[in-house]
Amino acid sequence: MSLKSVLLKIARAILNNILNTIAQQLQRLIKEVNDPINSYINSIVDEVWEGEDADAFKAELQQVVKPTMEAVTNVTKRTHEGIVAASEVIDAADKRVSQLVDNLKSEFAKIY
Repeated sequence: MSLKSVLLKIARAILNNILNTIAQQLQRLIKEVNDPINSYINSIVDEVWEGEDADAFKAELQQVVKPTMEAVTNVTKRTHEGIVAASEVIDAADKRVSQLVDNLKSEFAKIY
């Protein structure tokens, strides 16, 4: 196995680790931040806290916090998707270059 192959396997393992970490963080963000906020808005504020301040707090959570968390979630998803797409482009380019090199090798083998 060539040094290039070893380095590419290491790079691929690192990339897969990064992608898994992003996916885990996204799930963690949803589970540990978004879900409790939604639960808090839908149950605790409505059941325990009443009045103008409760309504203002609930409105702020819905108008500021939730959209911000959704934006962070969307950026994380798009980052993950972008890395996957870039990886696929690199794989396709590597495959195409390998094919071209193999074709050149066989052409040179015919000549010599």
